[in-house]
Amino acid sequence: MLHDDYDTAPIGSSPGWDMSASPKDAGAAAIVPAPTSADRSVRLSLGAAGQTVVGCRVFPAARRDVLLQAVVSFDGFGAGDATVMSVRAGSSEIAALRIGANGDVRAAPSTSATSARKGTGTLARNLWYDVAFDVDAASRVYSLTVTAHERNEVISDQPDVRWTGVLGDGIDRVCFVPPAGGAGRSLSISDLRVSSR
Repeated sequence: MLHDDYDTAPIGSSPGWDMSASPKDAGAAAIVPAPTSADRSVRLSLGAAGQTVVGCRVFPAARRDVLLQAVVSFDGFGAGDATVMSVRAGSSEIAALRIGANGDVRAAPSTSATSARKGTGTLARNLWYDVAFDVDAASRVYSLTVTAHERNEVISDQPDVRWTGVLGDGIDRVCFVPPAGGAGRSLSISDLRVSSR
């Protein structure tokens, strides 16, 4: 369905994502030479006052099972538990990765943060991680796996997380939110794959 690696995109250009921010100019999304100049990524950055910015990659809607994989890096974490990546069907959250102030990983159903399931490990700043969501549309469950990209070490493996979001016309986007906590705080995405089966 989708494979974005951004390697041929001009540095400094916009990825063409669906962006929302409050206020409108609160943050930015741009192609950057990270982790290397040949292996580029999209960087979502908070604005000067650290306001919220959300970047969503929209793709053709799927009502079947969906596997979504991304390689991500954070330059810092917020003051509390926050959603940094979510799989959505329109405005309805189906699956989410939440990160605490110390980089601890949680999978969150769409119900609320209180039902989030704690992971088995923590993330570090400025390292790259493989994040995979495997969404089972018929059973209404998903699994979340987070792996250290270079070491191939499993940080968190959380199976059978139940979701209650409305599937509607189907899963059609993945959204990223840099953790709050200061001007210029950013989240980078170097590879994004979506497949349906």
